[in-house]
Amino acid sequence: MSHVVEIIHYVAWPLVVLVIFFLIRNPFKLLISSIEELVIRYKDFQASAKVKPKDVKNLPAPKVQTEAIAPEPPPDYKEDARPIILLKDARKVLATLFDGQLRHFGEEDISKGQWSFQVLPRSPEYGNFMLGFAQLLELGLAGWEQKNGQAVLTKKGWEYSKEHPKIRYSEDVYRF
Repeated sequence: MSHVVEIIHYVAWPLVVLVIFFLIRNPFKLLISSIEELVIRYKDFQASAKVKPKDVKNLPAPKVQTEAIAPEPPPDYKEDARPIILLKDARKVLATLFDGQLRHFGEEDISKGQWSFQVLPRSPEYGNFMLGFAQLLELGLAGWEQKNGQAVLTKKGWEYSKEHPKIRYSEDVYRF
């Protein structure tokens, strides 16, 4: 018999909780719905923070920008648009290439033939030549002849030299 009492004792409290929950389910639903609606009721006073559909209809429509204002794209800078500032050594190499090209092939197009030269490492001018030639290579104004290791004028360098009198008529050229 003590076992039966023990079983009833263990089962009784959950049954009591279920019965109480069943009896207060309606007030509990009201409590949950008032929390969802944020309704406060006290005697004759009632306050609600829930937005009703009729309240939404009365609100002014949000202002929508019809045309999107896109930021202006940055100007398209081309390498040719920027002025090229040549080092003194680069001007000397370019003037020498242009002068040699003119003397050997005249005003004809550079595709007819190319004049080339190089300054040997044992020359005192070798360091200056390499500094100037490196800038011309970087700018695409001169090229490197792979067969004989000499500097040559590119089409871009030819056009640049024709347009710039400081290069075209320069007296500062390498003498051979």
